[in-house]
Amino acid sequence: MGLIDSLRVMGAMARISAPTIVEAVRDDLERRDVDERARWFGRRVVEVLDVHLEASGAEHVPTDRAYVYMSNHQSHLDIPMLYATLPSPTIRMLAKKELFDIPIWGRGLRAAEFIKVDRSNHAAAVKSIEYAGKLIADGVSI
Repeated sequence: MGLIDSLRVMGAMARISAPTIVEAVRDDLERRDVDERARWFGRRVVEVLDVHLEASGAEHVPTDRAYVYMSNHQSHLDIPMLYATLPSPTIRMLAKKELFDIPIWGRGLRAAEFIKVDRSNHAAAVKSIEYAGKLIADGVSI
């Protein structure tokens, strides 16, 4: 990925992050808005980077309940690819706690219902799993 592509991806990130953070500050962030932005971001990254992405079988996955999807996170493209292809209407990711420490960005992640995972703190990790369970019960795929 060259500099121009990196800047275009960063621009797409800003395009979804800015309104999310503003709405979070206003306490006016809607789950469906996060869903639309995340999917748009995934599709935009595929387009910007001219990735040939082929996914099949989505039509066999019911969309009336939540699922736990597993990814090996082999690259920075895993998350956009998942948002571009997974059939679940609402998906949230687990993220390392350090991302939640980034000023403003962390607030947006929390408000958007992303799940903070502290791998060095067992009790906090258990709370994260409990939070994920609540989201799943509410129809959010993880």
